[in-house]
This record gives sequence, C-alpha cells and structure tokens, in this order.
Amino acid sequence: MTAQTQITKPCRITVKAARHTPSDAVFVGHGSEWSNPYHGTGKISAPAYVANLFRQHIWRPGKFKKRVEIRGELYARNLACTCPQGQPCHADILLEIANGTE
Repeated sequence: MTAQTQITKPCRITVKAARHTPSDAVFVGHGSEWSNPYHGTGKISAPAYVANLFRQHIWRPGKFKKRVEIRGELYARNLACTCPQGQPCHADILLEIANGTE
C-alpha cells in the first residue's frame, strides 16, 4: 500500500487580525513585511484599484530581487490577510508570484 499525499494549491485566507493567522499560513496584511504599501483613501479606495497599484509596483524592473524573495519565502504557503474573500487583494498577486503563475 502506498501513502497518498493530497496536494493542495496555496490560497488566501481571510483573518480578522494577524494574531488569528493559522500556523500553516503567513500573514501578509498591514503591518507585515509583505503588506501592500498602497492604501485606498476616499474615492480611490476600491480594492481592485489598490491591488492593481501593488501589481504595478512589484513588477517594476527594480523589484526583481523582491520577487525572488517572495518566491523563496512564500512558495507553497497559504497567505492570510484581512481583506474580505471575493475582493481583489495584493495577497492574490503574492500567490501568483510565489507559485510561478504570474
């Protein structure tokens, strides 16, 4: 009999705060090393807009080393953030980079 290992795709988990992050996940929300430097204010706070700002930021030519760091540290890890499920979040972009699906 052979042991079967269930392979699951890393995902984004919504948590109320960093302290609620499961042990098998990395918190990437505000205050973490992996947080989005862009925050919505006023009329331009739409989650898609703020996530897109992060995408543009992280794909700048000068951010190559950061993308390599993301792959090294976040590969195959679940990522936790306070953004509600169903809304765009920079954690989705981190997952794409970390797991080579960008």
